[in-house]
Amino acid sequence: MIKYLFRQFSTAIGIVILITACDTDKNHYTGEENIPLSISVSPANFVSPSGAVTRSTDNGNQTTFDKDDRIGIIVISQTGNILADNLPYRYDGTAWTFDRILGENEGKSPYYYDNTVGSVSYLVYFPYRPEANGLSTATALKLQFPPLPDQRDEAAYRNSDLMLWESGSGIPQKSLNIRLEHAYSLISLSPSVQLRMPDGTVTKNAISVGNVSLTIAGETRYARPVTDGSWRYIVQAGTKIVPRWLYTYRNAVYQGTLPAITPVANTRYTLRSAVDIPDYGWDKAKAGDFYCTDAENKTFLLPAESLSFPASATVVGIVFYVGEQASVDDLLLKKAHPTCTHGLVVSLGMDFDDWLYSSLPVDINTTWINAEGNPYKGEVNLAEDKKMCGYSNTLALHDYNEGLYGSTATGDDWRLKVRPCLRVREYETLHPSPAGSSGWYVPSCKELEFIYAEKDLLNVQLSKITGLQTLEGQHWSITEDGFLYAYIIDFTNGSKGVIAKYMPPGRNIRYILAV
Repeated sequence: MIKYLFRQFSTAIGIVILITACDTDKNHYTGEENIPLSISVSPANFVSPSGAVTRSTDNGNQTTFDKDDRIGIIVISQTGNILADNLPYRYDGTAWTFDRILGENEGKSPYYYDNTVGSVSYLVYFPYRPEANGLSTATALKLQFPPLPDQRDEAAYRNSDLMLWESGSGIPQKSLNIRLEHAYSLISLSPSVQLRMPDGTVTKNAISVGNVSLTIAGETRYARPVTDGSWRYIVQAGTKIVPRWLYTYRNAVYQGTLPAITPVANTRYTLRSAVDIPDYGWDKAKAGDFYCTDAENKTFLLPAESLSFPASATVVGIVFYVGEQASVDDLLLKKAHPTCTHGLVVSLGMDFDDWLYSSLPVDINTTWINAEGNPYKGEVNLAEDKKMCGYSNTLALHDYNEGLYGSTATGDDWRLKVRPCLRVREYETLHPSPAGSSGWYVPSCKELEFIYAEKDLLNVQLSKITGLQTLEGQHWSITEDGFLYAYIIDFTNGSKGVIAKYMPPGRNIRYILAV
């Protein structure tokens, strides 16, 4: 199949194709040595209405040939007779050769150079169709293969994008320099969301939407989504149209009208539509939203459907829970950060593989938390595995690591420390949490379960930012089970369990904050 690579930089590419064949069954004979026709082919990119080749600013596409793609070659005499009727040539990944299996099934054989037939013309098209048998003009091919109404499927979109090349009449050629051009036009819809930034400026951000359709000449047509967030539809050229568009975004329907156009072949018409959400905040938030800061460290949210980020935005983390349950479960969080009732954010970064929980395990709950004079007594239960209490556990264990309130983890002996709490402090230093948040802490077992519940969505979001690790493998929580064990969640399958604190490396640590 043909491969459409939608990339940031779109340039026309040339693919040199050499067709060679040695066959005793020849279409034509010549006084010279039998010479199979050779061709070089380059597919043209769509151009803008101004004539410029589409570039990264309007998400131009690049077209290449893939293994098992086929072109059709038609050779016509000056009198209109078909000398070679829709011969299929197949690309094997490195070269093009006559498709013997398909050709023999259709009673066809390779075409050879023949200088005895007078003037001829060559017609080449892509993709190959047996229904083109007997057709000898570009007009006939377009009548036979109009754009399909529903192009949501890749094959339907590809088959709608008919590409053509005609040589004009002349003497027979041993080789052809072919540049296939799109016989039809392309309508490209690029949805975005319009947001007000903390400094009052308005930005437009590319977003993913659903259920995109176009109405053209009173008929509903369905466009194909591509990876850059745009939706594309191949439309016939030459007739004036006033296309209307419609799509859904967060269960709301948006629609509009493209200015009247008379589409020109090989031309792309881009429509940029914007969903206006001037004040996007936690009242509209959902899992997958990006928690960001601007140049002045003011915080704001970008919708989960965002495909790009404003230049002034720094993504801090990704929302995985919306609601106030953490402040209900965690009394110390509520006391220290009473406004952090909106939701929880998971960090972009993580520590992995090389960290134990602790080397010299201690039943910290019994010997330290519940000891007389410890201010955390009655406030913190490190063994609580059904509440969002990672903030309290992390806060208490920071003091434990400092040797406070009778803790035995004094001095610089790291074997006595709860190591995830050492790591989260390092993360806070490298990636300072925004003002107004709780600061980074290690999630409790329950909070890890909420992260796992959104694993697939979060991994999609993490993949939008270059260089980040996705959520995989076993993760330490800050929830303990006696002196020997701590809880983990296995992100391979979501299973919950306990493992010895001193187990060899192999578990990850991801951090969260409350907002």
